[in-house]
Parts: sequence; C-alpha cells; structure tokens
Amino acid sequence: MKFATQPPPDELYRTVSSFKNEQNFKIHIAMPDIQTRADLENLVNHFYEKVRQEPELGPIFNEIVNVDWASHLPKMVNFWENILFQTGAYKGGMMYTHLQVNALMPLRPELFERWLVLFFRSVDELFVGPRAEAAKAQALRVAEVMNAKIGYLNRERVG
Repeated sequence: MKFATQPPPDELYRTVSSFKNEQNFKIHIAMPDIQTRADLENLVNHFYEKVRQEPELGPIFNEIVNVDWASHLPKMVNFWENILFQTGAYKGGMMYTHLQVNALMPLRPELFERWLVLFFRSVDELFVGPRAEAAKAQALRVAEVMNAKIGYLNRERVG
C-alpha cells in the first residue's frame, strides 16, 4: 500500500508573515539541515512530543505499550543517526518490536499514516535540506514496509 503522504518539495526558506506599521513584511528564515546527533535528538524529542499528545497514537505509546521514554528516545536517535549518517549506532529489532505491539492492538494503515504526518511535520518545522528530505523519504519507506508486513499478518489472522 502506498500512503497518500509524500514529502513536500524541497524548500530553502520558510516564509513568515509579520505586520508592522500596517505593512506586510515577509521575513525569510534560513533553516538548517540535519547535521549532527544533537539535531536528531531535537527532532526525535519534538516528534515524540507530538506523538504523545496525538489522540490515536498517544494511547498506544502511553497506555497500551507503556513506553519507557528514557529508553525509547535514545534508541530512536540511534536509529535515525544510523539511517542518515551510517554510524551503526542502532542495534534493535524494529520489526519485531512492532509485531509485539500489533499482538496487543492491531496496527492499522491509518496509524502509520498519522505517524508519517507527524514525522513530516516535525522535520519541516525544524529542518530543510537533503538530509531532512532523506529522513522523510526513509520514514515513508519504513512505514510502507511495516504496514505491508503487519497488514498481511492481520489479514491472515482474520481470514
């Protein structure tokens, strides 16, 4: 299944409108690309703050799985650091973990789509550039693969 959410076109600047003396001034704020682990920590924390508050995703993380955020967030930073900087920092079983969650509560395509929207929004709020676009493209690929595999298992379970 392909998700409707696609990365937006590359933008070098975001435009912020401001009104002063009854005139409209456009201020161009240069945004950085993802360059360091600290940038990834900022992105991961920003993104998961949105996830925790999201009406459908938040309860999965906070109540059903009861995520240990102190442990989970550094793992996610390692994951993205490995994806974007090829550090080898991530040592996890991403698919296995999501299969365990799916056993507790079936993970529907709409949840993956919502996850993507929040991730893309988080990236776009903080960064612009080739690595930011690569992060969004990789997130889309991960969501598509997980959705396909988990969706197949859920159909097999029902059918």
